[in-house]
Amino acid sequence: MNPTDRLAVTLMEKTGAIESAKMMFDYILTAMEAPEMIDIVSSTNAWEAFMEGTLTIYEKNFTREEMQELITFYDSDIGKTLISKMPAVMTECMAFGELWGRTLENEIDNLKPDPNIVLATCS
Repeated sequence: MNPTDRLAVTLMEKTGAIESAKMMFDYILTAMEAPEMIDIVSSTNAWEAFMEGTLTIYEKNFTREEMQELITFYDSDIGKTLISKMPAVMTECMAFGELWGRTLENEIDNLKPDPNIVLATCS
């Protein structure tokens, strides 16, 4: 089957997942420490293999009917609104989660006994 005929490609395009996958792929390349590895990966069909694996995951987890319904949803006005607003929502949620985690960490630290206090022992 031609990859462009696959519903998973269309679904990934609608949701911005292909762009995200490309960023992840580029991040993996930059994380490689040996320049010769980057050259080898860059000169092969690594991106195509990466995308094939990603498409297979989508096709394993969604039926054709589900993908078609999702595509229809993302083509709708509300689906487009979701796509346009999710990056800001996720950024805000990540910032909130980080702040919440620090607050929780401080609260936990305040519950720990002070190691400088010497407790009297009964003899």
